[in-house]
Amino acid sequence: MTSFNVLANLKKRWAVRLRDAVKKFLQSRGFAWDSANPEYTIVIGGDGTLYYYLDELEGKVLLIGSESSYRAQLNRKNWRKGILKLLHAKYIPLPVMQIKKGNRVLTHFMNDAVFHSNNYCVARIKCLFNGNKIEFRGDGLVIATPFGSTAYSYSAGGASLSLRSKMLCITPISPCFRSASPATTKCKKIIVSASKNTCLVADGRVISRNAGGRYVIMYSRKCIKYLQR
Repeated sequence: MTSFNVLANLKKRWAVRLRDAVKKFLQSRGFAWDSANPEYTIVIGGDGTLYYYLDELEGKVLLIGSESSYRAQLNRKNWRKGILKLLHAKYIPLPVMQIKKGNRVLTHFMNDAVFHSNNYCVARIKCLFNGNKIEFRGDGLVIATPFGSTAYSYSAGGASLSLRSKMLCITPISPCFRSASPATTKCKKIIVSASKNTCLVADGRVISRNAGGRYVIMYSRKCIKYLQR
């Protein structure tokens, strides 16, 4: 019997109601509820809900969002028509990145990590990757996965990557005098040094409001098995 779990944004009433409806729908079609070790995890809410539950995503992953959710495979209006077909679709393995400072892993992300000035003054950023260096003063820097490449990084001038891409985006935010340009890399490790007036945000979560120092961004052992539409 195929097992599943459902994780909903508890702050959205429609997501909580839909969680119960999806659970009932799948159980009526022979699926088994299993929150410990599911073959499928269904996330209900916006794109941010997916990032919020990152550590709890097991098996193949399906996102049901609102009509405005950019990355959701289904939305709250059409899920009944497409969910059974999609659960049998192929998946794309999406990387989960980790951020380290010294020997400590601070957090993980699947969308992007942002180093940004925290006081309306320019931040000093140095980024090392694959023998290359980007060094500038500006508002900050975005490191984006293929999944996150169409969000903040793209708005700041970065590339739009295919979900199957093995690249990462490195995108300066408003560099002074346009002194730095966006880049992409297959490098497995990116080193970022930031001035004291910098905050660190990962997948929309503030990790540190005073993030001066040296950080290493690298692939973790986990990947997300994201079902294709």
